[in-house]
Amino acid sequence: MRYGVLGLLGLIVLVACEDGDGVVVTCGEPMGQVAVELVNGSGELLYLTGIDDPVQVFRKEGEDWGSVRAEHGCVDTCESCQAFSCEKIWCMAPREVAAGGKFGWVWKGLEYRLAVDTCAADGGVALTCLDEFCAPAGLYKIKFCYRTQPVPESDDGFGGSDCLADAGLEGVELEPAVCVEQEFEFPGEAQVVVTFP
Repeated sequence: MRYGVLGLLGLIVLVACEDGDGVVVTCGEPMGQVAVELVNGSGELLYLTGIDDPVQVFRKEGEDWGSVRAEHGCVDTCESCQAFSCEKIWCMAPREVAAGGKFGWVWKGLEYRLAVDTCAADGGVALTCLDEFCAPAGLYKIKFCYRTQPVPESDDGFGGSDCLADAGLEGVELEPAVCVEQEFEFPGEAQVVVTFP
């Protein structure tokens, strides 16, 4: 398995957003970003796992790695406080990465945390929401997983035998996903390129 940080586009100017007491507060504007590029170095079609977030971000916290919510997904930010519905995902085909092909994603240097309080949408409806924060400087890593089989995904797992049948995998032994991780310093690396497998 070959992977590594292959290119640097420059330095990211990013500072932790803190008030006078050292408490992290929300950021008005993104202050940096990291472009992630996953390159399929094999001679076959590969499939990324993960319906909403094929690339996950983690931050080193002491001896452990803490998960960073890099996008707000189906939960809106407290600032905009808009009610919207994420339809149930059923039998969604995985993302394809052709032989020699690439999958790109940009982390905007932000993280989202579940707010303690709710926000009030139009009509006075109280909604659970996420606060947007600057990501502090530190050691981070990305993680992604892939298969050689086009295993469909849903909100509750693979989606059942009908999904597998539609994908031509009914009765086929499903291989475990292979996962790859790559560390990077933030700020410091504006591009992380990983060649897999």
